[in-house]
Amino acid sequence: MNKPKLLIVSTFDELCGIAGYTRALLTQIDDIFECEVFDLDQYFMRSADPKLVKIADAQIDELCNRLNQFDAVNIQLEHGTLGQQPRDIARRFEKIAHAAPRLSVTFHTVLQGQFREQLASVLGRGWRGASGILPLLASARRDYYLNYRILKAIRNKQQANASAVITHTKRDARNIHYINGIKNVFHHPLVFHRSSEIERIKSRNYNDDFPMLRGLPHGAKIIGLFGFLSPYKGFEVALKALRHLPDDWHIALFGGLHPNEIRKGVKLNAYIETLLKEIRGGETFLDNIAGDNIKIDLSLEKLDNLFTNPQDMAGRVHFVGSLSDQQFANATMMCDCAVFPYEEVGQSASGPISIAIEMGVRIIASRTRAFLQLERYFPGRIEFFEIGNHIELAQRILSEPEQNLKIEQAQWTAITNADTYAKANGIGDMNVILK
Repeated sequence: MNKPKLLIVSTFDELCGIAGYTRALLTQIDDIFECEVFDLDQYFMRSADPKLVKIADAQIDELCNRLNQFDAVNIQLEHGTLGQQPRDIARRFEKIAHAAPRLSVTFHTVLQGQFREQLASVLGRGWRGASGILPLLASARRDYYLNYRILKAIRNKQQANASAVITHTKRDARNIHYINGIKNVFHHPLVFHRSSEIERIKSRNYNDDFPMLRGLPHGAKIIGLFGFLSPYKGFEVALKALRHLPDDWHIALFGGLHPNEIRKGVKLNAYIETLLKEIRGGETFLDNIAGDNIKIDLSLEKLDNLFTNPQDMAGRVHFVGSLSDQQFANATMMCDCAVFPYEEVGQSASGPISIAIEMGVRIIASRTRAFLQLERYFPGRIEFFEIGNHIELAQRILSEPEQNLKIEQAQWTAITNADTYAKANGIGDMNVILK
């Protein structure tokens, strides 16, 4: 019996989190579907140059002309992968949705429309709210293209029972179903590995896989930070916490800059500069003395103290660099705990923390909505601290783990994820799953 043909529309770049999930998904559903991936070429899709915008549109048109060859189409939707401008994103999405024989959309971020709230705020301030008109108009434009038009395209498709939505949290599923009137809404957390792959990864010793960590002293304890170096990740909070931990604790940053943050003429990325300032590498005691009339009385044997700084953590913080999909799983196995000190930015899911859950390592995360939602799928697997509270984070790291690291018979696995994609793409009953 021939398997149904499924086309997945996604970026497939090695250094993209969405692409990493798509590659993992292919291994989970290959027994169900004959899969093909249409790679959203980010060079063209994200360009604002009119010539390249036309090329990107032509690529989408060419794709749409082929969609009748497939039984179903799945869009891995992180809005920015379809374009830089909201109007480009909406236009390209609508073309694919209209041409697809059956459509499923995996929302990696569910945008919350703020237009009405902002309008009420501006009107409530009367004439004094005039300065808020421009941001309001920008928000309205974004909301119109990225919420209204995309959700309308899905609703149009559902009239023929030919569309479905997959989210990564139950909260997002309810939002899309009850507030936006979308039927056939499924929710499932990110899953990257089959159980056999997890056991294989756990069975190996990865001490020699990361050269940057080979020089750590015997008995060193590693705090792992994962993903692109970006301000919302809150990595500086972990660095502040490190100052309150014994010297045998080290931080390993597994990740580098997002390719979009590598810019011409920028000698040092602003966020990396923030991290380096927190590390205070190479500073001396004299560098931190303020004022001109300071008396220093040191014995000869303590003179070297002038040229060192007890706040310098350069020897305890290790930039490991960008990792491949497989290396992320390997890296978690190197850590005594994986820390996710993210800010609240409205994201729906995080690949690295999902991988850490699968690998069974200790996880400490900030109390964001996304992580609170994730913990509902895996009760007892995440220890929380309040966003930005580095003292609480340090105390949490030093405390006894409160987690259920084994999680016998996890309910949400690669098998249940594959089943979700099967139902959302026309195999089996396509009913709303909001339990």
